Amino acid sequence: MGLSAGPMAQRAHDFRLLPAAAAIVLIIFTAADTALFASSSRSDAHASVAQQVLQWQQGSQNTTTLASFGPNYDPATRRILTEQERSLKAASLTLDTLRGRVFLDAARVGQADAHPIHQLIETGERKWQTLLDKQSTTLDEAVREYRRRYGRNPPRGFDKWWDYANRNNVVLVDEYDHIHHDVEPFYALPASVIRRRTSSLHESQKSWSRTVMVDPAAQDKSRQFAFDNSNDRLGDALGPLREVAHLMPASFNFTVSYDDSGFASVSNDHLEYLRRLTRAGRYIPDASGDTDGYIPDKNSVDHPFLDICPSGSPMHAAYKLPSFREDEIDPVLPDSDGFIYDAARSADACSAPEVYWHHPANTRGSMLQRIEPMFVWSRTTHRTDLGLAPRTRGPVTEEETVPWSKKPFSTLYWRGSLTGAAFRDSLPVKSWRGSPRYRLLHLFTKPDQGVFHTMLAETISGGTTFVRVSLERVSQALFSFAVIGEPIQCDEHICQELAQTFDFQESAPRSDAFKHKYILDIDGNGWSGRFYTLMTSSSAILKASTFPQWWQERIVPWVHYIPVSTDYRDLIDIMMFFRGWDEGGANDHLAERIGQNGKEWALNHWRAEDMIAFHWRLLLEWCRLWNRSDEDAFEYEPSKELT
Repeated sequence: MGLSAGPMAQRAHDFRLLPAAAAIVLIIFTAADTALFASSSRSDAHASVAQQVLQWQQGSQNTTTLASFGPNYDPATRRILTEQERSLKAASLTLDTLRGRVFLDAARVGQADAHPIHQLIETGERKWQTLLDKQSTTLDEAVREYRRRYGRNPPRGFDKWWDYANRNNVVLVDEYDHIHHDVEPFYALPASVIRRRTSSLHESQKSWSRTVMVDPAAQDKSRQFAFDNSNDRLGDALGPLREVAHLMPASFNFTVSYDDSGFASVSNDHLEYLRRLTRAGRYIPDASGDTDGYIPDKNSVDHPFLDICPSGSPMHAAYKLPSFREDEIDPVLPDSDGFIYDAARSADACSAPEVYWHHPANTRGSMLQRIEPMFVWSRTTHRTDLGLAPRTRGPVTEEETVPWSKKPFSTLYWRGSLTGAAFRDSLPVKSWRGSPRYRLLHLFTKPDQGVFHTMLAETISGGTTFVRVSLERVSQALFSFAVIGEPIQCDEHICQELAQTFDFQESAPRSDAFKHKYILDIDGNGWSGRFYTLMTSSSAILKASTFPQWWQERIVPWVHYIPVSTDYRDLIDIMMFFRGWDEGGANDHLAERIGQNGKEWALNHWRAEDMIAFHWRLLLEWCRLWNRSDEDAFEYEPSKELT
């Protein structure tokens, strides 16, 4: 029997869908959680346990108890621990699964335990190899894997997508959970509603968006994938799709926002209502109007950030604390509390509330009464936009390439303009003090004298110890940070204040960065457009970001790059581990390996062909949503052996 739910002919009349008893144990179950279950193991036994957890999470009448899930069940996130998490736990490390962090318990510091970064690298390398080994090798396998992950057949045209991916050596052919997460709530909308809302966005957002029209049957090839060429970003990123537009199964439109940080959101409860409709095979009610049929219990007018998170999440506890507010004074550097192993969770403000204030994009954006089908280049974790793969700058050229052994500098390098916030008087407090670039420059180029930072250091014998270091002295030794140009995006007197605060320098050629063994990449107004270039440099790239990107499930931290907290609390610990206090660095060889792995990853998994494959698969999903009906689910029809 096939797993496809078939056409969604049934419409929802019970808007809540869940019984009161189930609401007591309801957690927010996202597509990312599905991926965690799916990626841990292919074994039937593990799949069975995962299914029990899913049933319990979704409020079924199953008699399963938490105790039956065994030691690998994580009550904090209500899911099975991944293989990597189990390995880290077995190495006597303490997991903060909500925030995606791992640390060595203070009671064990000073004993024989190895530094946690050693385990993060080792488990990360195993995770990467497992990811490579488990990819589908045939169309039939890819269809089965799609069904296993998402519970439905692939969209029509999947076979043509597979042929392209196979011919062009796309390696990670199964890793598109990011797409499923984005499109899943839209399955609760009939095609007529999706078309109507797309048309409405086209009209209402003309100044800040462009609409792409896809018509594979058009005689004129330029009309098969048509958009306004006045926007370079759109043309550079989506233009290559013109070579495959004729292979799309039907016509459709989609609207793309220009905003660097996303478009809008619906509340978490609203989003979960749509996901439950989707999983039940239902549509929003006919007479839903502008609300999707969702009626909120209440809205957090005074604390809108509560609406983006499930009740019971750390955010709902954090907002009551006096410290949970925008910075009214200059930020301080927290002491390190471990290292990131899950970059997605570490950037989730619901699980790690401190992240909320680390980029103004978290506090911007409309909270809508209905979900809107806007495509965007980047967004914060809890926006309900559909994510595209933005254009990139070019790779490092042969002339710019400097082998690791010949890179003359071991300091961590960053240069950039002072973007990332609106430096305005109209803001209630100087919230731009929390923006990523201002914080970086303030903390490490203007540290107050007498400020000390507690860090975890590796001893000569291979153990660990806590060390308190002068922030001023260690910043001078480890970092080469500077802002370039002049103050921008600011009111006149604030521009003057910024000019007096920071030493603005002239732009340097980008090749200067590649002379450094370590390069930092952080957000600006939105996602970083330089990450791909940096990854091809063979330097070890340290990255801190609030914005999830299309490649995030296709890369492994500590194997291809080094993840950094958005408040930079672990930056000193990381640099001391790899570089050491002197230029030699006890773990210089590990950083070299990460730099080389990162370059190979970028050249093999971030090619034009990989971006075409990503966009093509996303648009196949959108084409299905645009064209399906009660009579035709617009699915790929696999061979009979698979049904």
